[in-house]
Amino acid sequence: MGVMFTEAESESKLEDLGDFLSFSEYKYLIPNVDYTVPIHDLPLLLVQLTKFQCGEWARIARCEPLGVVPFLDRKVLRARDPPIASQCHHAEFDLPPLLLGQLNNDEERKKKANVAMLRLTKIQVENLKNVANEERISTDSGRGYTRYETLSGHVWRSVCKACGHNLEQPTALGVCVDSRKRMQSPLPNGYFGNATLNVIVVSHAGELMSKPLGYATRKIKKDKGSN
Repeated sequence: MGVMFTEAESESKLEDLGDFLSFSEYKYLIPNVDYTVPIHDLPLLLVQLTKFQCGEWARIARCEPLGVVPFLDRKVLRARDPPIASQCHHAEFDLPPLLLGQLNNDEERKKKANVAMLRLTKIQVENLKNVANEERISTDSGRGYTRYETLSGHVWRSVCKACGHNLEQPTALGVCVDSRKRMQSPLPNGYFGNATLNVIVVSHAGELMSKPLGYATRKIKKDKGSN
């Protein structure tokens, strides 16, 4: 029956959309799929494009060359044949740390996770980044801490404080890492697929809360860069 194409424009600014928590108010920003219909009526592929991305697809339609050609060979991430068991401990597959002093951790894990969106100004972000980089130790060579590393460390420490964790409480932070350039050999620039890995950074609540922001930020940078 062909492909359905929907085009929409808006003169709104991001600030006009609020915090996106009122999803029903902005549901038309995301294509809707009715999963109650028979499976053969569902689209095989659903793509939402920005104005820039539409321009790239238009080049394809006009048979014009692309700046980066998509690389679609999934075999580059295929498991060994036969598979070889890893000799390293992968903390990303461990269960979340148990709460110390909790009588029933099973009940704790069944509780619904709380979701919060925090609004930080550019000045607040830059202040945190400056504080973290001022606390860099002499052995921490190379580039300074990024905004992402700084904010992740700040939130990690703040959650430990807000939860009132025991000083010996093990904590873990999940960091999503793009492995395209980290592999040997690196994946092609146009690799079209999922090449992200979940890296786990671990520490005790007492260390995070008693030490400066640079400690948490340094751990995130080190573990994220070594994986």
